[in-house]
This record gives sequence, C-alpha cells and structure tokens, in this order.
Amino acid sequence: MKKIQIAIDGPASSGKSTVAKIIARNLDLIYLDTGAMYRVATFVALQKETDDAKEIIEFIEKNPISFMNGQKGQEVLMGSENVTEVIRTNEVTNTVFKQNVKEKINFDLNIDTNLIPNQAVSKANLQTTIGNLTSQNSVYTFTDDSFNSDYLLNIPQLDKLKDVVKMSLKGKLDISGELYNKENSMSLNGKSDTLGGTFDFDLKNDKLNANLKDIDVQELSYMLDYSKIFDAKANFVLDYDLLLKKGELVGKLINGHFLPNNFLALLTQVSKFDLSKETYDVFDINSQIDDRVLTSDLIMKSANTQIDIQDSILDLEKKLIEAKINSTIKDKKFIIDVKGETSNPKISLNAKDLLKEKLDKQLEKKRDKIEEKLNKVLGGKAEDEKAKELIDNLKSIVK
Repeated sequence: MKKIQIAIDGPASSGKSTVAKIIARNLDLIYLDTGAMYRVATFVALQKETDDAKEIIEFIEKNPISFMNGQKGQEVLMGSENVTEVIRTNEVTNTVFKQNVKEKINFDLNIDTNLIPNQAVSKANLQTTIGNLTSQNSVYTFTDDSFNSDYLLNIPQLDKLKDVVKMSLKGKLDISGELYNKENSMSLNGKSDTLGGTFDFDLKNDKLNANLKDIDVQELSYMLDYSKIFDAKANFVLDYDLLLKKGELVGKLINGHFLPNNFLALLTQVSKFDLSKETYDVFDINSQIDDRVLTSDLIMKSANTQIDIQDSILDLEKKLIEAKINSTIKDKKFIIDVKGETSNPKISLNAKDLLKEKLDKQLEKKRDKIEEKLNKVLGGKAEDEKAKELIDNLKSIVK
C-alpha cells in the first residue's frame, strides 16, 4: 500500500496541529511533531554542551529523528534511543522557551473530536500540575480556515506559576472566555469573578485591554504578595502591548482608608494626627508599564490630608519599591521616603527637607527684625539705594 502524506497549511494559532493530530489518530497515521523535533535538537545541544549548529545537525543525521505509535501515544526516537520522556524534562523545556521552571510540570490531555462536513468539532480537557484547561466546543472550519473555541481556565494555586510568570502570587483564579482565529487575526476574551469584583479582558493579536471593577484592594495585595497597607474598592483600566511589553494602567480607589502599618505609624507620630480615621474620597493612580516595572504618579485627598507621589518605581519581578511621598496633614508638610522590598520596605522621614523648611521660616523672621533695626539706625532712610544694598547683604549673611 502506498504511504499517505498529508500536509496542512494555515496561519499561526489556526488549529493546524490540533487537526493534524486528529487526522493522524483517526487514520492511524504518524503525526510529524515539529515541536518534538526542536526539543530533540535542544536535547542534543545540552548533552554535547554545544551551540554549534553544524555539530548538532551532523549528530542528528547520524541518529535520525523518527516517530512511532506506542501504548501511551506517539513516541519519539533519536536513532534507536527512545527520547519521548527526556525531551520533556524541565532542562529542555526551559532552554526551548527561555524559562527557569524548577518543578516538573505533568500534562494529561484528552480530546474527543467529531469530523463533520467542513468542520472538526472537539471537546478537550487538559490537566496539569499547575492548572486545568477545558473546552466544551472547539470548532475548526476547513472552508475558511477559522478556529473558535470556548474555554475555562482553573488555577487552584497561583504560587505554582512563580517560575513561569517570574513573580510571587497567592490564591486561586478561574477565567472563562472565547478564542477566535481567522486569517492571521487572533482574538481572545475572558472574564473572572475574582478579588471581590470582576475582571474582564480582550486580547486582539498583541494588544491587551483589561478592566477591573470593584476590586478589593486587600485581596489584591494578598494575591500580589504585598503588605496590606490600604483598604478600598478599586477600578482599573489596563492597556498593554504584549510584543513591546509596554502599557498604561489607570485607576481610582473608592472610599479608602489606611490599615495599621509602619508608614501610617510614622506619619501619625510626626504629625500628631490619627490618619487611620481619614476617608480618602480622591485616590487616582496613573502608571506607565515597561515590562515588569511600573512608574507611577498618585494623588490622595481626604478632609484633612493630601498625599502626592511622583515617579515612584515598582519592580514586580524583583519585588522592589522606591517612592518619595509628599504629605500635607492639616497644613503641615512632611516628606516620606519608601525604599526596599515590597514585603517590608524601609520607611523613613526625610528630615533634611523638614528642617530646611523650619529654618527658612525662622530666618525669615530674623531678616524682618534686622530690617526693622536698620531702619531705626539709618533714621528711616532704608529706601536709599545704598541702604537697600546694605540690608540685602546682611540678610544674605543670616541666610
């Protein structure tokens, strides 16, 4: 019998691999897994400790890659060696995807597909050690090369994503939505009832727009593994370019108040005023995002206080913060410096600026007294040019 070879072409994320696997399984054919081939090449490079492409190619030519159907699915061979398992190790995966995943991630995928005229309709269930992804209705249409699917993503323990997203997270997350792809255009949307409010997003190719409504700030702080210093409901709008890794986050906090923390204790101590009783009706945030670094401006207003922050730096990956906080409390001005790890930053009063302000007020009083005494000595001739010059010189000495 003549061997059958089937080639499937189409744009990225259009379902080529999914359809190819379905056809291979139903017709008992071998699926040419190019992803596995890349992994074999990576495995060879790691084993030989080389990045010389010529050396890697020569070795694979002597030990060609092949596939065969096994009891647990398709298996990968390099020469006579079965490398199905070793090419899925974290070392190979991290090198292929430029990640640093330390724990082994296990996958179990089940797909049930019906081939009907012009379409492949599937149900899928992917179970992993970091999360689960299910789809009840995935449809690939052959006539217009389109793919659409519903999905439900469940991540029961966000802390298991640390090596993948390169930041510490806590809690759990459930997201449901739809995926659509046609003619090199991909769109993905999702929604989640989380953090006491709602989170929804739209991703079109590389452009992400997300809205967070009525989010509980304390719950958000817990999820991001930050210290709880403020309580409020929050609304945020995020626009982000996944390709450029740049974006903007704009938000408002509603009816907020401080929780017991070192920052509050320091301000209360120096101002002799209890800020914990203040309700902040105005709390506006504007952040510019560059990869995992946020540069933010913030303004807070209550009946008796105003807090301004300009160009604060928050590094989400390194979990570091640096901010200069200008505070006005019942007409008294204070400057607070915050710097260090987000879980326990160093908070200190900028005494230099505070002392300078007090000295300026005292010197201003002294300069007025000097001018008054000179007027008496000069017999009221302080308006003369030479007298003015003398007074200015003496003022500068005091200053």
